[in-house]
Amino acid sequence: NSKYDGDYYYHDRDGKSYVTTYHGDVHIYDEDGLAWFISVVNGLNGTQAREFYFNKVYLHKKSAANKYGDASAYHMERHLWTPVGTQQHPFRGWFIGVDNSSDSCTVPLANNDYVVIKNIILNEPDVDYVGFFGFIDTARISGIKIESAMARGAQYVGGIAASSVDSRITN
Repeated sequence: NSKYDGDYYYHDRDGKSYVTTYHGDVHIYDEDGLAWFISVVNGLNGTQAREFYFNKVYLHKKSAANKYGDASAYHMERHLWTPVGTQQHPFRGWFIGVDNSSDSCTVPLANNDYVVIKNIILNEPDVDYVGFFGFIDTARISGIKIESAMARGAQYVGGIAASSVDSRITN
C-alpha cells in the first residue's frame, strides 16, 4: 500500500514503518521499517539492491513505549538480522539517528544522545562482513548505538560496521 502526496511516498504495513521521499531519502519509524531497509540495501525478498548513494536514511528516535516498556529503543529480536550492505552491494548513503518531533524531522540528536538498536543476533560463522552494517563505502553513520548484540562471523566482524571504506562513523 503506497501513496504519493507530492513530497513523500508513504508505505503502510500495520502503521507507518517507513517513508520514502521523492528524492530517495528514507525515514524509518519502527522495527519493520528497519527490516525493510535491510532488504532494499541487500536486494533480498525480491527487491532490487539499492546502495543509497548520497541519499539519507533517517532513523527516528521512538516516542512511544513498545511492548518492552522501552520508548527509545528498536528491539530487533523478532527479525532475522542480515548485515546491511555486502561487498557486492555496499551501503553508500548517510544513516542518521534523528529526533522524533515530526514525521519528516531531520534534526540530528544532541551529543551523547542516540537512537538505540537492541537485541541483534548475528550468528553467521561462515560469512564475512558481519555487523549491523556489513560493508559500507563512502557512507556516513551517526547518532546510533547498538546494545545487547551478538556477532559471530568468519572474517571482518564488527558492532556498527564490519568493513568501512572511506566512511565516517560518529555520534
